[in-house]
Amino acid sequence: MTDTDAPNWFARRSGRWPWVAGLTFLFLLPALSGVIGRLVGGKPVVGAQDFAAVACAAEKSANGEPLYPPADQFACEGMDAANYLYTPWLADLIGQLYAVMDYPALFTAYHIVFWPLLAASILVPIYFARSQGTRLERASFLGFATGSVFYWSNVAGILLGLVALAGLVTRIPVLLGLAILLAGWVKPTYLSLLAFILFLDIGIAKRIGMFIAAVLIGLAPTLHFFFTGGDTVTEWRDLLAYIGAAQGVGGGFFGWFDTLGMGFENPLPELIGYFPFAALMLLSGIAVAERWIGDSGTAASDRIWLGLAVGNLLNPRLLGYDLFLFAPGLVALIYLSRASERTLLGKPLSNRLTWLTVGAACLVTFMNVADMGDYAVPVGTVLMAIAVLVAGLPEIRPALREKLGL
Repeated sequence: MTDTDAPNWFARRSGRWPWVAGLTFLFLLPALSGVIGRLVGGKPVVGAQDFAAVACAAEKSANGEPLYPPADQFACEGMDAANYLYTPWLADLIGQLYAVMDYPALFTAYHIVFWPLLAASILVPIYFARSQGTRLERASFLGFATGSVFYWSNVAGILLGLVALAGLVTRIPVLLGLAILLAGWVKPTYLSLLAFILFLDIGIAKRIGMFIAAVLIGLAPTLHFFFTGGDTVTEWRDLLAYIGAAQGVGGGFFGWFDTLGMGFENPLPELIGYFPFAALMLLSGIAVAERWIGDSGTAASDRIWLGLAVGNLLNPRLLGYDLFLFAPGLVALIYLSRASERTLLGKPLSNRLTWLTVGAACLVTFMNVADMGDYAVPVGTVLMAIAVLVAGLPEIRPALREKLGL
């Protein structure tokens, strides 16, 4: 790619190693500062409170104790556990392992699995995805990583590592579907990633049928618990509401309301607004895929990663581990938009989309370094959602006319 072909400042510097090294270091500052701060403060850099929560829940399940007591009453001897928020099947599964392994062995085995897959969840979307765009542009999303990503050692690192690796196998998208189903069985909010099915280059009816079937399969464990769990379901819902109110609801759609001071105690406004938002985001993203993705060598990968980026924006409770999946699809959006002759505020559309995607990632980096982390992710994801809507809303009607003759 020559400088004249490159669509933005970052792309023009992507082949210049001093720029690449220097900018990558800047994007890593939120993570480095968090780790160094813990070291200097004498605090542990690596924990496993999320795994301890699952292990503690497994112990409680085996002993017939409640899995979802009030937040300050969940504890097990010898474990530094967060509250257990998953449905009971995961605790039951880990409980089976207790028959052959003690807690220290389970702890070690967890970390052996966790760290390579956490690395995959971060590095695969940024450095190995085969969608359009440069690695330097995608590296701007490294700024989403803070020290807490490493400290919490959340099971999300394992789940999203599997999703990221499966996303590389574009010729067998069923692998990606299976990885997302596994993630959704643990955390149902990850089922929003199944949106990628609606972006595949197959018939519209087939896409919709596969999507609905996959969502139902993904919801099966949660629905089974919901309808058979009795009073335990109420305890679970009360705990989720408390954690959402006390610890925040992440940086996705619900987090936008939380940032504006609209707490999670009454989620009705968020729920009312979520479904129109999700519909517009899906239609916009699919319209971009249909209008601007041709049959180039990266077409299949562009569709999958764009679908994952849009699906990730539909996750109403985005946390630190979830944010690297944005990089390939949103950077590809910049390049795809060059197929359009549209302008925005006097500049080519691709220029404005760069500001709303890579620019947003740079802003998140700055805010994380400047100790504004509570606001960084909601601000960044709002701008990225606007990018998808700006790109796709005007393309919905032409896409419907071309595909369905409407």
